[in-house]
Amino acid sequence: MSSTTTKAIVLKAAPYSESAVLLTVFSEEWGISRGMVKAAKKKMNALQQGNVVNLTRYRRLETQLGTFSVDLEHPVAAQCMMSEERLSTVSAVCDLLLKSFESDDAHKPFYGYTEIFLKEVCTMPEGALLPKFGLFEFKLLLELGYGLSLKPQQAVVESEGEQLAYVSPRSGRAVGEVAGAPYKDKLLILPKVFGGKSEDIQDVFTLTGHFLERALHGKKSDARRHLIALAQTKS
Repeated sequence: MSSTTTKAIVLKAAPYSESAVLLTVFSEEWGISRGMVKAAKKKMNALQQGNVVNLTRYRRLETQLGTFSVDLEHPVAAQCMMSEERLSTVSAVCDLLLKSFESDDAHKPFYGYTEIFLKEVCTMPEGALLPKFGLFEFKLLLELGYGLSLKPQQAVVESEGEQLAYVSPRSGRAVGEVAGAPYKDKLLILPKVFGGKSEDIQDVFTLTGHFLERALHGKKSDARRHLIALAQTKS
């Protein structure tokens, strides 16, 4: 029986038997991976969504499901427990990861970025959470091959130094305020967090959501939808 150890983020834990769960993780070495955790009741604190864990996988054959041994490294879920906005952000991140990547397809740099982001979710001011989540979605799009061209030197403008205000829904290129004015009803708004003027967080979600729908081939995230609805109640 072979074994491999890596760091991982808990995405989902589902009942497998009376004493075991089927655990889905996003790991540094394997990307999305699934395995059985035995005697799971003793490990439930570690198996909460969003937690960072040290994970060892045991299996006889590459094609087998295998079993996981799990040790908690960072209790993201517990640290976010008292804030609905923090928990909803963690849930949205985990759900998007599940919908974005194939099994056993490693994304090491993006794993490192995601782990750091989830730890920051526990401590950053709540006012910074949603813009930072928008940046996470931007990075996810880049990882999926849908990088947006939002830098001034990549933009469609009438003159140098023109304020960027829009994004083309087709190409993902930023468009200047003057250049885009005649077509603004057909363009997406560029939020301030990405170099535009709008401070409305819903414009962030509209922009990233438009391109995520393409990247995820129409798959919807209920957790993301819940986070957006929560943001609407606070705006």
